[in-house]
Amino acid sequence: MNKYSNSNSNNNNDWKEIYDTIGHDEKDDINSSTDIQQPKQFGADFINGSLVYTFDIRYSYFTRFIMYQNKTTPRTEMAPNYFDCSKVGGDNRYCVFHSEEPLSRFWGSGWSKACGRNVTHNIEQCTFNIISCGEIVAPTNVVFSRYPPTSGGDVVFNGLFLRVMGGPNYIFNDIGDEAFKVKGNFSDPSFNVNNITVTIPPGSGKFRLFFDESGTYSYYFSYAAPIISSIIPDLLNQVLIINGDNYFTNNSTFQVSIDGVNQNNIGITVNHTQIKVGNFYRVDPGPMSVGIVIKQVSIEKNFIYCFPATITSITSVSNHIGGIVTIKGSKLSSTSNSSLIPTITIGGDRQCKFIKSTTTELECQLDPNESGGKNLSVDVNFGGCNSTSSGDVTFTYNIPTISSASYSNGIVTLIGSNLDNGINNKIKIEQFNVSFDEKIVTFHLPHLRYSSLSTTPSISVGNSTTTNECSIPFLKTSTSDYYETTCSIPYGTGINKIFLFKLNSESVNGEFSYAPPKVESYIQLLNNDQFTFKRLDSYENGPINITVDGNSMEFFYLTLPPFIYGLKNKDNKTLGCGGIITVSDEKTLIVRADSKESPLILSIFIGKEIIKPNVTITYLEPIITVIPSVINNRDGISIKIGGISLSENIKASLTPFSSDNIPLECNLQCCVAAVSALVGCTVYFKVITLAKNSFK
Repeated sequence: MNKYSNSNSNNNNDWKEIYDTIGHDEKDDINSSTDIQQPKQFGADFINGSLVYTFDIRYSYFTRFIMYQNKTTPRTEMAPNYFDCSKVGGDNRYCVFHSEEPLSRFWGSGWSKACGRNVTHNIEQCTFNIISCGEIVAPTNVVFSRYPPTSGGDVVFNGLFLRVMGGPNYIFNDIGDEAFKVKGNFSDPSFNVNNITVTIPPGSGKFRLFFDESGTYSYYFSYAAPIISSIIPDLLNQVLIINGDNYFTNNSTFQVSIDGVNQNNIGITVNHTQIKVGNFYRVDPGPMSVGIVIKQVSIEKNFIYCFPATITSITSVSNHIGGIVTIKGSKLSSTSNSSLIPTITIGGDRQCKFIKSTTTELECQLDPNESGGKNLSVDVNFGGCNSTSSGDVTFTYNIPTISSASYSNGIVTLIGSNLDNGINNKIKIEQFNVSFDEKIVTFHLPHLRYSSLSTTPSISVGNSTTTNECSIPFLKTSTSDYYETTCSIPYGTGINKIFLFKLNSESVNGEFSYAPPKVESYIQLLNNDQFTFKRLDSYENGPINITVDGNSMEFFYLTLPPFIYGLKNKDNKTLGCGGIITVSDEKTLIVRADSKESPLILSIFIGKEIIKPNVTITYLEPIITVIPSVINNRDGISIKIGGISLSENIKASLTPFSSDNIPLECNLQCCVAAVSALVGCTVYFKVITLAKNSFK
């Protein structure tokens, strides 16, 4: 929020003259010639985009404004304006300002006039100074582009009603005798008076701006805060140079503090941009906080400068884990802050626990779990101010040495010194053990990672004495945990086959299985292979399980060709052209036809797949072709006949030498065999006739 307050500050003679004019008008509330009382509004509000003034309903009120550029010159380019004062509420009259130009062109000086009308008559009078009529309108929603540097510069202000009673080309202030200049041609109809550029001269500190010539409305402002860009300590000459900006030029208007202590020997060495602090002395390491205040305007955040420790030498330790490290140099201890304890790191990640220190010597102890190394850097950090040893000042710790080594049954034994357990933190080795004095190490020999081996292994299968060579073992990747080789295996089938793998003098037994069989096409012929078929529940796509030498392959589905075992001529009807053959219970083809014509052109489908296209089936009249035997016994005569197209229901009779026909009882004994071409069917019947008649 913008803060305004009343002010009686005067900047120049123009402002004083306006005040004198206000005093004169306020004494003459009643005009002697017209008796129109000077309007006195007691409320000016900007409501929903409209400027509204509130008056006492008993007294005079505004009718329009006549805005002046200065004391003598009115704004001739100003569009007409008026007040609508028809709205009344209680004891108040509300006058709404209307103008044919936007608010971006609503401007004038403190010499502008207000026209008014009395409540008793319609005479308008325009001699009232606008400032003497009360608060006209306060600047609203004021924002600015920046705080000006102490060297001065332009600042852009945006808001509403910035120039209603101001200048218009100057803004008063309480920091000096001269008003600030406002850029722009206010008489230009395109000039936006709510966006103004103010030129502020060099200066420092806080001050107030007055957007109106009466000093009624003030806006608190300041020069930009001081900035520190760099600090250069000269410990030899006990001088501290501070570089930055917004320091101004006056030595009496600023203050410098170091770690919260104000400095006395200070001065501006380069106007606005450089300060020198004398009698500066510092032996302690760590961060130094520097603050600056320029005429009540403080730096936004203190500048932190680091004084790092200086490392000149490091005492290396060669005893077993837990050795003490001694670091020598300068600024290795804080004399003014005993609670400032450094953190020490060796080799980038090894923590060394602080023990004690003076300004020239520091001791720390390595963690017992840390491994050794050589040419390690050392970091000493005081409160975020880090110092790293130079390349020619390094540290050596617990370098492992091996005096002898032996190997037995896969276990390697090393004898030496500084063989600490930290090795296994970097390289994972099974059965790794270190003696207490770190002189003996034993471990299981791991796989050695060569890119390839020079020896060729071999393999034999089962009880065979024949061996097959393998390829030279190699690592598939540089990080692989095992070698790979390819071996030739004799052909065969089965699972859990025993093999013997040899490499040099080492050998290992194992098992493998031959790959399961693969079906590339439909099986139409079976030879020596052994197959197991599951029972098919359908004539199409049955699941097939094939086992070869005990090795089962996954289920697959096979479409089997159909087999027609016979044709059933239902209802003793012969099949002619246009007859229909349907499938019953997935196994039987049933023939239905009303005509007696033949032959029939037939196509057979299983599901959507055609099995036999355009097959001709011919049904013939029943014909007896053979009577192979006639048997006469006590119960009657048994006759066996054969023929073509004989159905299950046979009506037969026997005509003896007499003229009477003797009916026969017939029994169909068999109906077999569809020929493979499905072009016809020949059926043989055995007919048994039982009769009480006898023949001679």
